[in-house]
Amino acid sequence: MPPTSSAGPVTGAGTPASSAVARMIMPWIMPQMAAAYATRVTKSMGQPDAARACFSTVIAVPFNDAAIPDGSRCADAIVISHWFLCKRVPQARSVCRQTAGILGAMGYKTYTCPIARDCGGCEWLAVPYPIQLRRKQEQVEGLFGGMAEEDGAALEPIRGMEEPVRYRHKAATPFAHARGGRVLCGFYAAGTHRIVPCESCLVEDERARRILSGVARVAERLHVPPYDEDRGVGVLRHAVVRCGWKTDDVMLVLVTRVNELRGADRLVSELRAECPEVTTIVQNVNDRRTNAILGRRCQTLFGPGAMHDKLLGCRFEIGPTSFYQTNPAQTEVLYGLAIEGVGGAAHVLDAYCGTGTIGICAATATPDMQVTGIEQVQGAVACARRNAEANGVAERCRFVAADATAWMVREGAREHFDAIIMDPPRAGSTPEFLGGVATLAPERVVYVSCNIVTQARDLEILRERGYRLERVCPVDMFPHTKHVESVVTLVRR
Repeated sequence: MPPTSSAGPVTGAGTPASSAVARMIMPWIMPQMAAAYATRVTKSMGQPDAARACFSTVIAVPFNDAAIPDGSRCADAIVISHWFLCKRVPQARSVCRQTAGILGAMGYKTYTCPIARDCGGCEWLAVPYPIQLRRKQEQVEGLFGGMAEEDGAALEPIRGMEEPVRYRHKAATPFAHARGGRVLCGFYAAGTHRIVPCESCLVEDERARRILSGVARVAERLHVPPYDEDRGVGVLRHAVVRCGWKTDDVMLVLVTRVNELRGADRLVSELRAECPEVTTIVQNVNDRRTNAILGRRCQTLFGPGAMHDKLLGCRFEIGPTSFYQTNPAQTEVLYGLAIEGVGGAAHVLDAYCGTGTIGICAATATPDMQVTGIEQVQGAVACARRNAEANGVAERCRFVAADATAWMVREGAREHFDAIIMDPPRAGSTPEFLGGVATLAPERVVYVSCNIVTQARDLEILRERGYRLERVCPVDMFPHTKHVESVVTLVRR
């Protein structure tokens, strides 16, 4: 049973809600009233079976978890009800508007999107942001709490955003045929390849979707055929746009099935007129029958073929296939925590270094630090070297094209590293790599992860090899989704 009082439920901020609001939400949070309330609502909806199932679910879910302090699970019940109604019973939108009003009265801000139900990209959009952060904190505590307690580590509060909108500075769209010769663009509906049209997205940079829609309009005018994935024919597969956060650079990547783009000069001219903010246009060729967006070959159609952006005062080159975090504001938070983790280390190994962003930021922040970055992709290493030169740290940052595990066994064994920064892909690291880290025996290891499940698995291996957790810091890189990232600092026992 949820906690109740004569003052009504308590909000996430710890402020008692009014008794009127308490009376409004009681039917939502009292399990014994669920059946009567569901019956009343189903009659008004005209969909008794669907709505009754919906309400039995939304009433049960909040009470399956452990009690939430301050009685804020009352708001959870409302939010889950709101989400299920939007997803499962479209006719219940009037009820959802009432729910939004209740949340507002409780001091919670929520966001709305006209295509949220079809798109599915922001599955927690109807959940007030403080509750999103609390849920992500609970995920991290559930995975790392035991390890942190055993090791005497600090498990810190999640770092969220002040305003969790317009944070994605990279956006993409597929293209498809539509009636009347139109070219359709937008998002794939969740779990399908049906395109949901979208003119504006709440979490993307405002320029991004406008540019992508402009590409579709130009393709229509010039009769550039969109790709048909069923038959494997057509030209225009995707468009990807990257918008600078601290710069005005905007890179547009056109992904085509064919190498030769007929009428390329006119296409570029039309795109520049339609999207004047674009500073470079690149063609990427993907002729494989695959769900992957980008192919291996690129050619520049306009401008320098790359863009630049800044993180923590450092300027970075970003190519059409470069990995670069889509939320640069939170990336600064993430990198700042990583730099704090290595402390005043004199020599740092930056494994999985990509284009060198973390290592270069660390070297810039610590004048005497030497950084060695290891990366398999030759193009990324060349970009990292240019980035080091551009930021005046080339003499203290060297980047090597090699497999990180093999390099640690051969060359790395002849050097001494005070700290290692590792930022592996979602699949996490490997036992061989982690064994290599333990063999190098740095005093500190900073593990940056976009998948806390695989991170927890890898941390257990490092703990078995002589390390203990010192600090766990969750970071919310993708508001309105379930994803959470974390920076964990380990020290040698």
